[in-house]
Amino acid sequence: MLKTIKLFSILFIIMISIPNIYSLKILEPIYTEIDNTEIDIGVVAPGEFFLVSFLLEENEKYVEIRIAEEYRNIAKTDTTQFTPESIFTTIQISEDISGFNLLKLELINASGEKKEVIFNINVTNDVISVITQNYEKQTEYGIIKEITLTVINKSVTTKEITITSDLQESWFYSKTEKLEKDIIKTLPPVSKTDIKYSFIPKGVGDKDIKIFIYTRNAPKENYLRPIGAMFNEFKRSEIDVKINVIKDLRALYSANQYYYPLYGLNSIPVYFFNNIIRILENK
Repeated sequence: MLKTIKLFSILFIIMISIPNIYSLKILEPIYTEIDNTEIDIGVVAPGEFFLVSFLLEENEKYVEIRIAEEYRNIAKTDTTQFTPESIFTTIQISEDISGFNLLKLELINASGEKKEVIFNINVTNDVISVITQNYEKQTEYGIIKEITLTVINKSVTTKEITITSDLQESWFYSKTEKLEKDIIKTLPPVSKTDIKYSFIPKGVGDKDIKIFIYTRNAPKENYLRPIGAMFNEFKRSEIDVKINVIKDLRALYSANQYYYPLYGLNSIPVYFFNNIIRILENK
């Protein structure tokens, strides 16, 4: 009986102690409990902002989040803010930091006591990856061609990308349709998104296309930057796409009509004859 009482006493002490040990939880950039070990928060880019927030229990009266002094070359914090249930701030990573780094935060309570939280972060510009899904290279003149891009955002922050290409504007409209040459998308943190890039071939034969992906950090709320600085924040990557537009009479006629719209009616028979010879020679 005595052993049973002791066992229940130990279990009771453990149960009431758990909330005190794990009461502080991180809400952003990841959701987890603090257990006095390094917390791996993932990938961030140099110079970008990310939100850090903590869910507080009733007995926790923290009033400030700050970076430990010896880590202030890695990042800096904004003003600490509050909700009824949480405390949060924005952290900006230094521009000249890269690789795996530790970042120690201090939560300060009203009495000046502090609780330390250590983040393990990977700082890199390589936060956006783009994969071209399989596509049929052979296509037809004047028929919409779709290239599906899988865009991976490895960062714990939101990213904004612009997808464009080196194609002429004429490849994005027909008599009945107008496609977007520049596609702007917002990528959620740590996400994979399929994006279709479409155009209308206006030539014949082989065509090498470069698709460009411009990436920038989503701006921090209420953060004002010089207009020129916004362009400096974009990172450009590119992928190559190859297509072959089928050579047939319709394609050759339409392509020549597009590029050379003015010709006399008396030249039409010669035009068709020359194109038939070209097709036969290319077979």
